[in-house]
Amino acid sequence: MELVNLNPFLRFIDRRICRYSYKTPICACDARLFYLLEGEARLLLENQTLILKAGDGVFFPGGLPYQFFFDEETPAEMFVLNFDPDCTRTALPPQTPGPAEAFREQQPSCLSFPPPLDRPVSVSQAQSLEAPLARLLAEHEGRSPYRQALCSALLKAIVVQLLRLKEGPLTELQEPVRSLAAYLNAHYCEPLTGKMLSERFNYHAYYLGRCFREQMGVSIHQYVLSLRLKKCARLLISSPLSIAEIAAECGFSSSSYLAEYFKKVYRLSPGQYREAGRLA
Repeated sequence: MELVNLNPFLRFIDRRICRYSYKTPICACDARLFYLLEGEARLLLENQTLILKAGDGVFFPGGLPYQFFFDEETPAEMFVLNFDPDCTRTALPPQTPGPAEAFREQQPSCLSFPPPLDRPVSVSQAQSLEAPLARLLAEHEGRSPYRQALCSALLKAIVVQLLRLKEGPLTELQEPVRSLAAYLNAHYCEPLTGKMLSERFNYHAYYLGRCFREQMGVSIHQYVLSLRLKKCARLLISSPLSIAEIAAECGFSSSSYLAEYFKKVYRLSPGQYREAGRLA
């Protein structure tokens, strides 16, 4: 199989909070893709140790032993994907990863991936994967027609984007987007309007928005909202602040406005997310 003919079958996708480390290395028949949204994790994979931070992604084919280590005091949040390179095993039930030693003894078959996916691929600063992963999760959990076909197409695009990022940044951000992104990263919790940004950067708001979307892949509003929601998620786990106080701290006009967007992205209300973090 060549990469152009890759037709992945998505077996599982989840967005989860991770706190407890694996006691022993485990193996799986299908491939794994992890994307770290928040926190930090240490991944022992074959003979190498990878330190994953927020924005990092890693892929590896089935049959490789792996072991995750997390900080119990500062939980990590990840997208977790399991998939095959094609749809030849769609009728088989999902196979839970097991201890590496037992996996070697049983010697189950693992479908092969085309180069360069026949070996682990790790990428730092892969934030452009977040929006496609969120959409893939929503499609996988939905009931729309042709769901499996669309999930396969979205997953292939994610894998190809991961490989592109592995080759290095395609282009550097150009002005005014570079300065605008830096400003948003520093001031995303403050009130922001198109008029305010237009006056600060001396460009028409429409032009700023178009340039930003072309280079960043998302609108200014979506970018700011993502930053705010991430901070909310961190505070829900790490602080005693009330949800209303967190909403104000992160730039939301009310706790109901925060809850509306938070549940769309995290599939849990802020209160449920806080409770899940305490139990993780």
